[in-house]
Parts: sequence; C-alpha cells; structure tokens
Amino acid sequence: MAERGQPTPIIKKVIKKGHAGHHGGAWKVAYADFVTAMMALFMVLWIVGQSSKEAKEAIADYFRTPGIFPTTDAGGRKLAPLVPDPTASGEGGVLNMPSTKPPQEALADIMRLQQKMQETVVEATSGGGTVTAKMDGRKQLLSLRIDPEAVKSGDIEMLQDLVVAAVNEAGRKVDGQMQSSLGGMLGGLGIPGL
Repeated sequence: MAERGQPTPIIKKVIKKGHAGHHGGAWKVAYADFVTAMMALFMVLWIVGQSSKEAKEAIADYFRTPGIFPTTDAGGRKLAPLVPDPTASGEGGVLNMPSTKPPQEALADIMRLQQKMQETVVEATSGGGTVTAKMDGRKQLLSLRIDPEAVKSGDIEMLQDLVVAAVNEAGRKVDGQMQSSLGGMLGGLGIPGL
C-alpha cells in the first residue's frame, strides 16, 4: 500500500484479444464486382434513356450478340461472317464462304488506296465562304484562305471559330471519302466505325 501523502499508483491492465488469423477478403471482391455491375447497368439505362433510335438499336445489337464481332449492323442487316458457319453448306456440300483475295492482290489494293488518299484533296468552307480549308487524304492541311473582309471586321474570336469549323469539316470530308473507298474493298463486310 502507498503511504499516506503519496499518490496511489494506477495499474492499467490491457488485454489484447487476438484474431483467428486472416479474415479473408472474398466478400470485398464480390462486393466490388456487384458495385461495378450496378454501375454498368445504370450507365446502360442512362444511355438508353438519352439515345436516338439508331443508338438504341446498336446497344441492343451489342447485347444480342455477346461476341466481339457484330453479326448485324444498326439497321438490322446481316453482315458477312468473319468465320464461316460450318453448319451452313452450299451446293454440293461446299461451305458458303465470302470470296477472299490472295495476299498479293490485297496488298496491291491497299497500296492503291494509300496512293488515292494521298492524291485526294478536299475543300471545305465556313462562314459562307469566309474561310476555306484544303486538306489532303492524309489529313494534312494544304492551304487556308481567309477573306480579307473578315480580318478587317476585327472579330478575332469569330474568325478563330470559322477556321476551326472549316478545318473540322475538311477532316470529315476526308473521312467520308476514305469510308466510301474502304467500303468497296471490304466487300460489304460492314465493319462498324469505318
């Protein structure tokens, strides 16, 4: 015991309870998967609610065919298969396969397309002809013409917007020409985005 006049010592006993080892984290992974799936679901629902009819058809086609290659386009037309269906047979038991070119011919087609795109020159205007942009098939800006009256007006922001619009329109025209050129080479394969 402590003597009179001296403080009594306080002894604190700490009991550490041990855990039975690792808890496991499988529930955390399962929960993260669930949350990710719910987020994806809500994103799809939001997109479907905000989209046009064509976008909705494309989304429906994506979920209709779980493979990485679509079998129909947004209009519902059947695309040529990349891999022939072994169950489909033509006359005499021969598989119906899309015709393919030998590699040398395909390479020659690609070289011709590259040459054609290099020789292609498109012209786009904005502001009723105030700004004119010329661009080649490689999307290199060849020339940019600005009407001197537009510079005299002193509205630099409007002029900058017109330049951007003309250059972007020229790029879209190049993309359109490339898409039409590639469409013939692909033989109706219908690859989305090309």
